[in-house]
Amino acid sequence: EGGGEVHQPRGPLEHVGQDCFNMCGKASGFCNACGPGLACCRAEGRSTAVECQGDLNFTRSDGFECVVPSAHRAAPQPGPLDFGCVVSVRGSSKAANSIEDMMGWKHTMHYKECKGCAIVSGFYNVWHGIEDKLLRVLADSGCVPGSRLSSLLITGHSLGAGVATFGMFVLQGRGYSVEQTYNFESPRVGNRAFSAAFRTWFGRS
Repeated sequence: EGGGEVHQPRGPLEHVGQDCFNMCGKASGFCNACGPGLACCRAEGRSTAVECQGDLNFTRSDGFECVVPSAHRAAPQPGPLDFGCVVSVRGSSKAANSIEDMMGWKHTMHYKECKGCAIVSGFYNVWHGIEDKLLRVLADSGCVPGSRLSSLLITGHSLGAGVATFGMFVLQGRGYSVEQTYNFESPRVGNRAFSAAFRTWFGRS
């Protein structure tokens, strides 16, 4: 037990000294735009993301900046057959979920690689409600970008399939490698711009 591997970034730090907030989807934490396994954090008013805690080498005192993330709590060493983590998003099971299902207006996405992209607000709201907890569970399980356990398998059904599809995009943008997905009876998730960007990100164009 214990003795988990120390998280080591795999790539050079990108966009040094620049504000990374917009290029990272207006969110702090792991961000592939900063480099594999690296994070977008801010020195002032620290983020709740675990990777943005501790002593980080900031070069600016305002805004967000690409940095080498802090080490995570040790996780068990991966075995020879371990590849990463599985993420499963359930479908509607209560009235509140059904309400989210019916929220058909679009929420604008904030990724420089996805200009003009918008997704169904209901799916965005559900993802926003689970994202922080999901990222913490992945980190506690040793699944962090840039590590030997950065691969993800994702599945979902109905509402969960729509949320999982959006989650694929977000997690890939954070530096995870989404290897495979099985989504069942998924509704339409976003507009044409999102569809085009999604196909490009996952090698389907």
